[in-house]
Amino acid sequence: MTDDHEAQHRSTSQSIEENIYTESIRLVYDSTPWAIAAIVIAVSFLTYLFIDNCPRFLFSAWVAYMLAVALVRLLIYLAFYRRNTDHYNPIWARLSLLFAVLTGIGWGACSLLFFNSPAFQEQEVLILVVVAYSAGALTTMFPVPTCADADHGWPDRFKNHQKK
Repeated sequence: MTDDHEAQHRSTSQSIEENIYTESIRLVYDSTPWAIAAIVIAVSFLTYLFIDNCPRFLFSAWVAYMLAVALVRLLIYLAFYRRNTDHYNPIWARLSLLFAVLTGIGWGACSLLFFNSPAFQEQEVLILVVVAYSAGALTTMFPVPTCADADHGWPDRFKNHQKK
């Protein structure tokens, strides 16, 4: 009887942990439309300010990269909600984390490309936009560390911990 009870307890605990994990992923995806809107607005604003301050090819490549990342994030978001996402599936966490990193790389490239402006005011605006986007990303991506543990078998880690 004790083995059955322990097995049921492990199963219930695993189920709870998987539900927490699934809801963490859902929280990340719930904020995706806001992130995409912020990317499009910030890229448009920076295009207006900096289009004449760096080589046109580099600027166009950066804008295309940022919009392509935003588009793929939108497609992943739509796929996430079209599928049955009520069960444990680490691929969604991995995709979210990957595209958050790719977005960060784009903003890092933006800083390198546009910070060479001789106008101090433009440098200040660039810093403000990048910091504001980063602050927004921190508040909307807070579950990502939990989701990122999917690469290390997040629910499995709790199962192993319970056996000790």
